[in-house]
Amino acid sequence: MYSVDVKPVSSSFRDPDSRVVVSARGLERHITPSYYPHYQRLMGSGLYAHLTHNDLLVEHTEDCTHDMIVLRPEVVPFISYPYEWSFSQLRRAAAVTLEIALTALDYGMMLKDASAYNIQCVHGKWKLIDTASFENYTDGQPWGAFGQFVRHFLLPLAMCHYRSADYLKLLMSHVDGLPVWSMAGDLPLRSFLNWKYVAYLHLFRMMKGSSKQIMVKKERLVNVLQSLQDMVDKLTYKLRSDWADYDPDSNYTVAKLQMVTELLTIPRCRVGDLGANTGRYTLTAERLGHDVIAIDRDHDCIEWLARQQLRSLPLVVDFSNPSPGIGWGNEEREAFLARAEFDVTLALALVHHLCIGNNVPIDMVAEQLRRITKRTLLIEFVPESDPKARILAQGRTFPEYSRDAFERAMSRHFVFEDRWQIGNSCRDLYMYHAG
Repeated sequence: MYSVDVKPVSSSFRDPDSRVVVSARGLERHITPSYYPHYQRLMGSGLYAHLTHNDLLVEHTEDCTHDMIVLRPEVVPFISYPYEWSFSQLRRAAAVTLEIALTALDYGMMLKDASAYNIQCVHGKWKLIDTASFENYTDGQPWGAFGQFVRHFLLPLAMCHYRSADYLKLLMSHVDGLPVWSMAGDLPLRSFLNWKYVAYLHLFRMMKGSSKQIMVKKERLVNVLQSLQDMVDKLTYKLRSDWADYDPDSNYTVAKLQMVTELLTIPRCRVGDLGANTGRYTLTAERLGHDVIAIDRDHDCIEWLARQQLRSLPLVVDFSNPSPGIGWGNEEREAFLARAEFDVTLALALVHHLCIGNNVPIDMVAEQLRRITKRTLLIEFVPESDPKARILAQGRTFPEYSRDAFERAMSRHFVFEDRWQIGNSCRDLYMYHAG
């Protein structure tokens, strides 16, 4: 049992050898004696040094107590989940997992877990965050995490490659990855022409997703991992949406960009870009040195941003329907709003989509924005007379959506700072501070 000043992390209860907790000293990983032989090999073999040097594993400091080893790992700035990632992000996480597995074999160890949840983006680098994911390797030992790798990475990527990015959102309903025995049947017939799909997906499906533990020599295991690497590298995704035409260059766009740039010329902080779309303001905030979490419900917007190799973290999240808490007790994987906390929140060309497009009362929008904003909110008001707003309205009227209603609602949750007209448009940019 943990003392009252130690709180176990909700996602770290399944591994008896290693638990992550939050104490008065911060985030800690508690290594119990049952895992000592593996941990000592990890640290003594040079594997830890190799992985951390190459930005593949989070670093840690170490303390020893009478009954456990206490690690204080590098803090991940923002925890995200596979069902919030785009195709390229999941593929990068898969590639990192396979690279770590191959490297571990070189040092006499085996990567025992291939969970996508163990990989996180840390300032643009995709790293393993579970230091206890390694075990001592014995020649002939099969890769017990193969089935997990297929469910968490290979099948979702293949479905995205052949079918649709919508399959990635199904990871929210399947906490341990997509069920191979049912979903691999959705792959097209032409996938049978590739022996790797037959070997790693179709035969696996016929076995109903079970991974029979067959002894295999190290050389053969390395060949399998390298084959999976090649397969993942060749998976592609074609951008399909028309998001790029949403925000063309105009006097309005130039004026808004200039205003936002000036207002973000402040000391480094965490910025949340809600409804990031083309990422114009995400890229601007990053160039100014900020750490940005950019969200949009359109997968292809986030996919395009992910291909830019940013330090920022773009995520496929719909602010009107954000990721809920899932897993055990609905707490194993936290809701997006439980993780979202920004020094500066950008809500640009967003409110009319929520209020007119989704019928969300303006006061509820203001309340939700206050919940995630620690310091400053930059928010754009688009009146109902705006051409884009009229398209959203489709002839309907929204009597409670007006400038006066907007300002009253915002003043109930924030402290007004300033207001500027954007170029020669009918739109205004407001600055509010959290009270």
